[in-house]
Formats: sequence, C-alpha cells, structure tokens
Amino acid sequence: MAVKDSILALLIEQPGLTTRELSDRLGKRFEHINGELHALENEKRVRVERSERPHRCFALEGANEAVPALKDSATVAEEDILTEFDRIIWGLSALLGKPIKAGYRIVDRGCPHQPKPLGPGEMGVYTFFYRGQFLKIGKAGPRSNARFYSQHYNPGSAASTLAQSLLYDPDMADQNLTEQNVGDWIRRNTRRVDILLDEKLGIFALELVEAALHYRYEPRYEGFRSQR
Repeated sequence: MAVKDSILALLIEQPGLTTRELSDRLGKRFEHINGELHALENEKRVRVERSERPHRCFALEGANEAVPALKDSATVAEEDILTEFDRIIWGLSALLGKPIKAGYRIVDRGCPHQPKPLGPGEMGVYTFFYRGQFLKIGKAGPRSNARFYSQHYNPGSAASTLAQSLLYDPDMADQNLTEQNVGDWIRRNTRRVDILLDEKLGIFALELVEAALHYRYEPRYEGFRSQR
C-alpha cells in the first residue's frame, strides 16, 4: 500500500491521530508523513486540525473511494510491485484483525541485483521477478540466513533452489544455463525485491506474507504444476 493510502486507512480506523503517531505507526520519517498529509489535504481527502497542538488529522467523507484496488491479473506491472506488496501486507493483516502497521520494510534490490544478508533480528520474504512474472517467492527465518542470501544462486546448495529450477526448465534452454553460470544469470537478469520483517512480529506474520504473495502471484517455480 502506498504511504498516502496507509495514512487514509489509519485515519478512517482511528480519526484524530497526530502526525507523530502516523509516523510511528507506519515506520516512516516525520517529514515524509507531513509531506503526504499536505498532498492529501490538496486532494480534499484529509483535514488537519491546526487550531491546537499537536495537530490532529481526520479523513474526509468519501476519502477511501479514491484508494485503488488490486489489479485483477495475477501478473503485475513491474512498476507496481512495491505498491502491491505494501497493500497486500497491510490489507490482509488488517482484514484478519491484526494489522501489520510497522516493523517491516520493502527493499527493491533492482535488476541486476546483489543479494544482501538478513540483519540482526530480521526475517524475510524474498522474491525474484523476470519478464512479467515471479519465478520464486520464499521465506527465511532469523536463523536461516543462507536460505535468504545465497542458496538460490547455487544449484547444489539445497533441495529446492531457483538455480536448480532454472536448470531443469526446458523453456529456459535458450539461455544456455549451466551450474557454473546460473547464479550470475540470476543476479544479472532477475529483479529481486525483499520484504524484511522484525522478528518480533513472529513467524506467523512471516508465513502470512509468503502465503499471500504465493496466492496472489502464483510463482513459476513454487508448488507442483500437476496440482494446479
């Protein structure tokens, strides 16, 4: 969910939040939230009460009608990935009564990309995007750094890796992939986007995010094709 949409959702649920409270709950800088509020005021979707301090914010009637829904297709435009991830995490967790409002961040490693390990106290969901579809989406807990950082680039490193799936896929034969070059091919040709979560959110939050993205995008190399 985009930051403006997240602000609106919070204000519809809890009218009168201050700018500082919005900043804390969304895990965004105060200046960022302030700028988004000014934009929402100009769009006539939010009112900021400045007659007293701290300033309190209110969603205007009908403000949520302008919040866009997820697209119907499971194939998402590349430029929409970060917005959709945010919307899925916030929207689904809120629907289940336990909204994940903070404690996570979405990091676009780009294409080409260089993988980064999990930091202390972090767990993560990793995604690999190529030519309009997700190839693989998976999760790694705070004690599974190898799974998050390196295994998917090395076909012999674990039972199921992106590298191994690519090597066995006949549709990828024209890429001339080998055990020696497949890791470099992944770094050069796929866009990696990671969702980093504070381990304090718990393992069920991690599993929820992974399952939601699986359901939404149906990654090429997840699950058995015969069962689809």
